[in-house]
Amino acid sequence: TRNARRLLERAILETIPDHKWFTAAEERCFDLFAGWLGHLQRGPSGHPLSIITSSYDMISDLASMYVAGVKRYRDRWSLNSLADRVDFGFRWVHPEWDDETVFARPERPLVALLKLHGATNWLRCPLCENVYVNPEGPIAWLAHRKTTRWANSCHCSATKLEPQIISPSFVREMREPNLISVWKSALERLRAARHWIMIGYSFPDEDVGIRALFARAASSRTRPPRITVIQH
Repeated sequence: TRNARRLLERAILETIPDHKWFTAAEERCFDLFAGWLGHLQRGPSGHPLSIITSSYDMISDLASMYVAGVKRYRDRWSLNSLADRVDFGFRWVHPEWDDETVFARPERPLVALLKLHGATNWLRCPLCENVYVNPEGPIAWLAHRKTTRWANSCHCSATKLEPQIISPSFVREMREPNLISVWKSALERLRAARHWIMIGYSFPDEDVGIRALFARAASSRTRPPRITVIQH
């Protein structure tokens, strides 16, 4: 069963085209999406814009960085600016740094990006539980290399890194502390938000955890949120 799950996760990672840039039509759609999120982020609520997603791809990452105004230097995202403006729900490490520089969660983020099932641009160390986040592109596929090199090994002990995604299943184990932190942060954001906007999500039967997440958030509020559903 474990091997079957690993193969499924590998197939998912190889199928998602995060390494390709948008077509012209896709880029126009992305610009509209990012512009709309920016309008929400500048709203009067006083809370950071919270994006909660079960998708693995990097579209929400790109949108979050644009909306939060993360700085770029020489066509690369500034890691310090990213760490100061975007909250991933856990502390993180950048994979290309030789020293183990850990970026703490920001105290006042502009955007909270909470990816409930992991991401293509994450890698996790099974020993120290650090998660490596790459804002430039997908890196999870490096875990499937047969050899262990600097690109797919942890700074702490050269332990081979693993992908951090939860594959589709009726039984989804969320034991990793970083994902537990993401889910807890999502619950708090849902409890505090005045407006829930649901985009393209229909609460399928297999997403028991997400259904419970929203039910718990709704039940623990003193006032129900305003809810908008966007669904084709």
